[in-house]
Amino acid sequence: FPSHDNDAWTSYTPTITGASLGNGTLDAKYKQIGKTVFVRFKFTLGSTSSINGCTITKPITSVTPPSASAIAPCALRDTGVAAYIGIVAEADTTTFYIANLKVDTTYPTYPAITSTTPFTWGSGDEISFTCIYEAA
Repeated sequence: FPSHDNDAWTSYTPTITGASLGNGTLDAKYKQIGKTVFVRFKFTLGSTSSINGCTITKPITSVTPPSASAIAPCALRDTGVAAYIGIVAEADTTTFYIANLKVDTTYPTYPAITSTTPFTWGSGDEISFTCIYEAA
């Protein structure tokens, strides 16, 4: 079997809806091996960045995902204070969305993040994840 460990990651610039990069930083990369797509994503807020929901375009169109398809955990970091577990889910064949894992009910839910949940976002805070999905 050929090894793909040394294949280069490709940078991409996703369209992010519900968030503004401002003077923050974005590091988004992917690698495709056959029909498997690997994605690494890190959004670090700057002083002029904002969050009020967050959908992110995929680098490669996927197969149609199952309804409410959570595909990976996501780190939501309130830098210097706490880290929270979020969820990366597939909204459709071209878009991910980020949700907050909420466990204060009988059954955990994952509502969309907002400007104040799971915390009030500010400079230095981060959203990061690594996920895998199937290309169309």
